Amino acid sequence: MKILIYGMGAIGSHLAYCLYKNKAKITGVCRGKHYLHIKKRGLRIKIYENKIKLKENVIKKNKNFLIYNNLNFKNKKFDIIFITVKIHQITDNMFKEISKFCGPNTAIVPPCTDIPSWIYPKINSIKYNKRNLTFLKYFFLENIIAITMWVSGRLIKPGVVHIRHIQRGYPIMNIKNKMKKKTIYLRKCLKKYCKSPIVKNFTSEALIKVTNSFAFNLVALNTNYENFEINLSINAKKKILEILKETDKIIIKLGLKVPQTPESRIKQTLSSNVHIMSMLEDFRNGKKIEINNQWDSIKNLSKALGIKLVHSNKLYNEVKRKILTI
Repeated sequence: MKILIYGMGAIGSHLAYCLYKNKAKITGVCRGKHYLHIKKRGLRIKIYENKIKLKENVIKKNKNFLIYNNLNFKNKKFDIIFITVKIHQITDNMFKEISKFCGPNTAIVPPCTDIPSWIYPKINSIKYNKRNLTFLKYFFLENIIAITMWVSGRLIKPGVVHIRHIQRGYPIMNIKNKMKKKTIYLRKCLKKYCKSPIVKNFTSEALIKVTNSFAFNLVALNTNYENFEINLSINAKKKILEILKETDKIIIKLGLKVPQTPESRIKQTLSSNVHIMSMLEDFRNGKKIEINNQWDSIKNLSKALGIKLVHSNKLYNEVKRKILTI
């Protein structure tokens, strides 16, 4: 399989590692010093389970692992394309440029950091996420393979990625039957080096992932706590539980089952005792964070469904007053 990974941060790099080890032909796109380091010295991946290092590999540039800093390379079609950049970096033109590398049978794996508007026919007409509606201008619903990413990783320095903790790995589902074979292929590849559970309903899967990420990142930004500190704080865990219970009403209103209880999600996430929530880490490093994008998709969908998110709205506004850059 010829695979393009647009965005070689921690998650994109880990996906590249898993798929390359399964003899896929990887073309990665990243920027700056990270690109230069990978091009000259290779991509170094270290995989941990909390503090225990399990594996370490270096993938150097070769005919099956190509690296670029833009999309200005020889025009060709890919079998599978991953878009793994931060959602606030996505533009209409980015989708347009990536679409040039799609053939009629190219599988496209879009970001699922906020709630996608293409995941469920009943809410497809609710225009709560303009970016996702733009996505469908350039890509067909039948070509989408949807993946949520329950992997804690960090770009330590240019060319070096640490995967600190794998929760549920990469749950995966083809939206239409057209991409079923490629979904099976991806799951087979990913399961050799990670986890890739079968998903029965991607709407509830995506909603659970987005709201879980939102709750934990929001409380981390509010308290400035890392995971082990959140685990020690009754008040922090109470705030997370309030948000999760509140946002679960969206899933219930859509007539879907909640696949995991809020309590089990809290326990699962906090099983990584060395992790810092990604948005808190980005904020500490002076980077733009994605909490606005997540909140807009959650807030607009809940409003369209007639659901009030009292606790979520209150805490979001508190964080917004504290962090003027979001």
